[in-house]
Amino acid sequence: MRGFSLVELMVATAISAIVVATMLSAFIFFAKTSLKMSNYYDMSQASRTFLFYFSRDIREAEAIEWKSNTEFALTSKGSKTNYAYDSLMDTVSRQVAGEAPLNVASELEDLEFRAFSISGDSLRLNGDLQTASQETKAVQVLGGFRRITSTTVETTTPLISARYMLRNKVVKAP
Repeated sequence: MRGFSLVELMVATAISAIVVATMLSAFIFFAKTSLKMSNYYDMSQASRTFLFYFSRDIREAEAIEWKSNTEFALTSKGSKTNYAYDSLMDTVSRQVAGEAPLNVASELEDLEFRAFSISGDSLRLNGDLQTASQETKAVQVLGGFRRITSTTVETTTPLISARYMLRNKVVKAP
């Protein structure tokens, strides 16, 4: 009876190791891809939820008061709704007067709100905020979502909204 030689066993072991390493590498690749897809889905859901509240409140607003390019208050039917981006917590909160604040988006980075006049010109939100509040007819939100999971898979996606019109706000044309 003749068995396998040492060289044959070493070659078989090497080939088996390569096959197992390739399979493990493919498994890790598919796991990371699956995790990224799950993160994209979650961020897409968060984006839709945030934009749902944001667009509805903007469209119904009769007035807007800018506090900065990351914070403003809307007045609608006698009630105030505040939106504020907290760059330390990476969240946007929405607070209706008399209610507890609600985080409508998290895991954000570099979010800013932009204001536009009735003629479509961009309004500066780092200067005279009272004039900007009076002239604002549309608002847009820009930023992005960023998620890093425990397996160090980083997923980012931009957030760029349409320009939402304050339908109930009266603004005089220039």
